[in-house]
Amino acid sequence: MSNEQKTKHTPGPWHSNNRPNDTLVLDGDDLIIAGIYMFPAPDREGQEQANAHLIAAAPELLAAAKGVQDIVDGMKDMERAWANELEALDAAIAKAEG
Repeated sequence: MSNEQKTKHTPGPWHSNNRPNDTLVLDGDDLIIAGIYMFPAPDREGQEQANAHLIAAAPELLAAAKGVQDIVDGMKDMERAWANELEALDAAIAKAEG
């Protein structure tokens, strides 16, 4: 998959506004991408902001994942090429040794 493929989501970067009880994820033009609304509970303290940061990082995470995917795809092709060459080398050595 190529990184040059056009995305369907709102382009990044995104950021969060970091306001308690009204946390928003915004695009570069400060348009709302998502709202994070959680009822206060002791066991959820800090989760609203953490969730907003995670969502705001989504475009960068996707781009990084696609970059790694491109590298791995290239490695697969290189691995196949090496396997073919090593097979040819083994055959040549076997032929040379009779």
